[in-house]
Amino acid sequence: MVFGKLLSDIAFSDIEQLQNNDVRESVVLEYKSQFKSGDAGRDDVLKEMSAFANTFGGYLIFGIEEKGGQERGQIKSIPGVDPIPNLKQTLIQWAVEWVYPPLVDIEVSDAIPVGNQNKVCYVVHVPASMSAPHFLFKREGCYVRVDEHSKPFEPKLATLDEILRLTERRKALVDHRNQIRRTAMKRWKALGTPCLSNSKRPAPAILFWALPEFPAQRVIEPRGLHALLQQAAVQHSRSPWHECHWDAQQDAIVVRSSAGRDPSHLELTSWGSVFVAEHLCGKTDSRLGPVCYADVKREQLIAYPALWLLFLRNLLSRVGFQAQVLVRVELHHVRGIPVEHLGATWGPSETTDKAEYARSVVDDKVRWEENLSAADLISNLPQYAVRAYRRLAFGVGCRDAYEKPGDKEIIAWGRDWLGLNNQDLLPA
Repeated sequence: MVFGKLLSDIAFSDIEQLQNNDVRESVVLEYKSQFKSGDAGRDDVLKEMSAFANTFGGYLIFGIEEKGGQERGQIKSIPGVDPIPNLKQTLIQWAVEWVYPPLVDIEVSDAIPVGNQNKVCYVVHVPASMSAPHFLFKREGCYVRVDEHSKPFEPKLATLDEILRLTERRKALVDHRNQIRRTAMKRWKALGTPCLSNSKRPAPAILFWALPEFPAQRVIEPRGLHALLQQAAVQHSRSPWHECHWDAQQDAIVVRSSAGRDPSHLELTSWGSVFVAEHLCGKTDSRLGPVCYADVKREQLIAYPALWLLFLRNLLSRVGFQAQVLVRVELHHVRGIPVEHLGATWGPSETTDKAEYARSVVDDKVRWEENLSAADLISNLPQYAVRAYRRLAFGVGCRDAYEKPGDKEIIAWGRDWLGLNNQDLLPA
């Protein structure tokens, strides 16, 4: 039988058994006699796939003709369909671009020959989704798989109660995502935080988070985390990773380094999350012990977000992850700290003797956050890096952060500070 087999192992004889055993369409099974590639065909397929994901999961089989009337749902014949070029890529692209949250776990079989007729069948498997409810774009609603009053099983618009139940399923993933973030913060703090000279106040730091919006399953084998990190790393002149220590921690690896100017911390988990922290401070003073002088520079506000977005882009492309990723950049412990070369502040301050530099007077934390995909990072990475910079610069008191300078000049600051010469990485 089809069910319980790997899609790569399914043969035409398995599909014939569905007919021989009178297996009808059900809440987890749907037959299609043909594949339509236009908008109407796309919407029809996405209704079926999203309904499976929102309910119990299921199988969609192309190339089976069903009976009509009261016998609807029974197999009439298995004529197959003409071979469909790139069907797998087409369905995956539809599921990512036209469904929210995207359906990222669907499986599509290779073409299964039907006798000697040059016809084939395809089997599509959609597992039950923990990130439900899934909605079709253009406000076409949320579908579930139901059988009402002995009518054939088909996708129906979900009721409010059904959507609320699906939302509870998603809430568990949001809680899991928050737990991943809390664990990363706890590990970072456990490894020690340098303080400013002659003060117990923590040194300013910049943090980067990237987590799947709905981390339903592991996307990286734990044993492959370290090799993947090395493959995705971006080499630059200020890289602190040439002298580092790394440790395995449950489903994560933690990499830390005090080499170079800024003590660093990086965590990569098998759930596909990335956490990076860099302390923005001067060199440790051996006479005073493990304390640092504040030394925040304008270039760091663009260089680090750009660098980490580059790393994330490399990572996602290697893993093949296409769903949305929640990306956040935060400045911590920055109240009263001037950012060198970041002028046009809101006004003089009694908290610093460098009134010509922007600094946060009240807030001690500044944040930029967006939902991005691998496609976004491939097409618009410099744009998102600049967005992060402008938000951080404005947050620490730069009055004209959104007006000037231009994007190209901002990108040049970061590229020059990191020593990146590859124009393909951060094009001007």
